[in-house]
Amino acid sequence: MTDALEPVDEHLVSLSKDGSLSAFNRLVERYQGPVYNLCFRLIGDRSAAEDATQEAFLSAYRSILRFEGGSFRSWLFRIAANESKDELRRRSRRPADSLTFTDSGGEHTVDLPDASETAPEYVERRVVSEACRTLPTDSSMRSIQGETLPT
Repeated sequence: MTDALEPVDEHLVSLSKDGSLSAFNRLVERYQGPVYNLCFRLIGDRSAAEDATQEAFLSAYRSILRFEGGSFRSWLFRIAANESKDELRRRSRRPADSLTFTDSGGEHTVDLPDASETAPEYVERRVVSEACRTLPTDSSMRSIQGETLPT
């Protein structure tokens, strides 16, 4: 239930259609919790639900002029549900499963580039990492040099 001093949704929508960002912000403040809860229930991941919530409000803001009346809450929840479904579709196209697998040689991990890395930085890091793995250990170096060093 809204406070008696709070304007009704229809008034805030009307002001938003006239270009009032503060009126739309009041709608965001009023519905951000319920919209996030809906997105979280549909997606099941906090970060993705936050993203979907933000996208829902951006989408509502961009299309507020097309809102033809009725329940603003229902309209906004429909947008949020659609954004959540879009997020689930995006996630299914790029699954975030572990990239660790086991074959006859043991467990292996696929090394993916960091989002902040450029392609040349990634290649350089992989080459250096692989070169370090192929370096002989201390004990094999001692036998290569034909001498015994104190440990």
